[in-house]
Amino acid sequence: NWPIKPEVVFEGGNLIRLQNGDVEGHDNLEVLTVAHNSYRNYFTTMNATSSATAFAANFLAKIRDVYPEAWQETLRALMIHSSSWTQEMIAQFNIDVTKVGDVLKLLKIVGYGVPNLAKAIECKSNYLTFISEQTIQPYKLDGTVKTNQIHYYEFPWPKEILEDLGTADVTLRVTLSYFIEPNPGDRGYTTKYAYQSTALKFSLINPGEDFGNFKLRTNKIEQDDLKDFLGVEKLDSGDYDKTTGTHRWALGADTVFKGSIHSNYWRGSAAEIAACNKLAVFPLASGWWKELKKHEKYDSSLRYSLIVSIETPENTADIYTEIANQITVGTPVVVTV
Repeated sequence: NWPIKPEVVFEGGNLIRLQNGDVEGHDNLEVLTVAHNSYRNYFTTMNATSSATAFAANFLAKIRDVYPEAWQETLRALMIHSSSWTQEMIAQFNIDVTKVGDVLKLLKIVGYGVPNLAKAIECKSNYLTFISEQTIQPYKLDGTVKTNQIHYYEFPWPKEILEDLGTADVTLRVTLSYFIEPNPGDRGYTTKYAYQSTALKFSLINPGEDFGNFKLRTNKIEQDDLKDFLGVEKLDSGDYDKTTGTHRWALGADTVFKGSIHSNYWRGSAAEIAACNKLAVFPLASGWWKELKKHEKYDSSLRYSLIVSIETPENTADIYTEIANQITVGTPVVVTV
C-alpha cells in the first residue's frame, strides 16, 4: 500500500562480484568527487546513495536554472516525467512490461527510471510539454465534509497532423505532482485516510467520447443532476457510458495512484490520441482533511503541478510549432462538486 519509492534513480557506481558470489567496492568503479581533506588528497570516490543524491540535486539545480520561478511541485514533476526505464533494468529483473504485476515490481525497485535532462527542460519538433501550476480546494463543509472542485483541461492537439500519421505510435504522458500534509496522529498508511491529507487523481477522455459524458464520468454533481432529471435513485449502464479507458495506461490503471505524485503514459495510435484532448484533475473522497473534521482543514487549498507531454516519431511533421501558435495563457474551467 505504500507509495512508489524510490521515485527515480541516478548513478551510484558499481561493485565487483567475487567468485564466491559476494560483492565489494572498488575505486575504479565508484564515482569521482572532491575530497573533504584537501591537504591529503584533492579527490576521492563515493558510491550508492551518496552519489545518487548528489546527481539528483545537480539535476534539479539545472531545471531550476532554466525555470527559476517554477514551483517545487513542478521541478519534482519534470524530473519524474522525463524518466524512463533502460533496457538493462528491464532485462536485469526479467520484467515483462506488458504485465501489470511485473510493472509494479519494477516500479518498486527503480521507480520511474532514469531522468532525462533534455526532456525535462526542452521541447523538440516532435516532443512538447505542457506545464500547469494550479491551486485546488479539495473539500468543503456542507453539513458534512464533501469533495469540492474539479479542474478540466483542454489541450490544442494538432488534430490534422496526428490524424495524418494514422496508426503510427504516439506517446501521451501525464504527471500530477503535489505535496501532502501528514496526519498529525501519525497513524501510518494502513487505511485510505490515515496518513495523507488528501489525494488527487487525473482522468483522460476516451477516443470518441463527448465532453458531456466525460463530465458525467468524473463529476458527481453531474451524476446527481442526471438522477434528478431521470427521477431515479441510481444510474445504470444505459444512462451514460461508464467506460474509463484504464486499459490504455502502460503502468496499469491504478498502480501509480499512491503517494503524492502520479505519472503514467499511453502509447497509442496517433489517430486515437488526436481525439483525447480533455483531462480532469479531481480530489478523492479520502484523506484526513476530509475524515478528521475536528481539525477544520476542510477549507484548505492544495497546490499541484500538471505535466502533459505528447511525442510523435522522429522525422515526422512538426507538432511543436503547430501547438505553440495556438497557445494562449489561461486557467482551467473550475467546476464546483
